[in-house]
Amino acid sequence: MTARSITCRPPLDRVNGFRAWLSCMNPERWKRVDELYHAARSRPAPERAAFLAEACRDDEALRREVESLLAESVSEDGFL
Repeated sequence: MTARSITCRPPLDRVNGFRAWLSCMNPERWKRVDELYHAARSRPAPERAAFLAEACRDDEALRREVESLLAESVSEDGFL
């Protein structure tokens, strides 16, 4: 299975939907999302879009997944 064959979308139900969304991702896909999320968060906000456009140039769904996580507010303890 390639990363492109995964068609999961961010959930509408923030708790149960997020769990379901994560469960439909394979471990390699989740690892990539996690890596890109942290790499993007380490950059100044104005640079994130360009970074993700380059890093995800062949995978629009991957970019959207990371952007959806970045759009969520993160609490001080690091949880979404």
